[in-house]
Amino acid sequence: MTQVLAVKVSISDKVSRNLQRLTAGLCEDRSGLNESVGETVSGCIREYLLGLNNTKHDTATELAVEHTSFSCTASAAKVTVNSPGISRVAHDVTITPGEGKKYLAIPINGLSYGVRAAELQARGIATVLVHRNGKKFIAEKIGPKLVFLYVLCKSVMQAQDRTLLPSDAKLGISIKKGVSAYVGYLTSYKEAA
Repeated sequence: MTQVLAVKVSISDKVSRNLQRLTAGLCEDRSGLNESVGETVSGCIREYLLGLNNTKHDTATELAVEHTSFSCTASAAKVTVNSPGISRVAHDVTITPGEGKKYLAIPINGLSYGVRAAELQARGIATVLVHRNGKKFIAEKIGPKLVFLYVLCKSVMQAQDRTLLPSDAKLGISIKKGVSAYVGYLTSYKEAA
């Protein structure tokens, strides 16, 4: 014996308008959807980078947080993290001295973190260049002792580090939140009485 299941859907004018609005917002002009997703993903990345301040180099993550932005069009949302070194998420990075410089000054002492080697002289701190075991160092002479502050390098290779950004799973959750918020906005439309 064959059973037939009949389904009848009845849509009121109010529901129909909301359904039309939902369809238009998801199929015709996606700029609102992309803006919602871009905003939530950008917020997710900023929040994640702020959390890294406890474990990573503070200056680098602060710069990344300040320079995280998003833009959107009807076809896409784009989140930009404009920070030196963020490309380490995708591949190894080799850092070389800037124009007119011979070496990178890499801090090796807590006293030198967050301070550029060139700033030491401006602060009145006398430094000396020390050659030891084929390496060059910048040190401060305190009495008879040398306090090594920086090692000088021609270049530094930093390995790929996917943990500089949230995991794909966290980004996926934030995308879903953005979509959900936008669908909620589209379906909560109420006409003025």
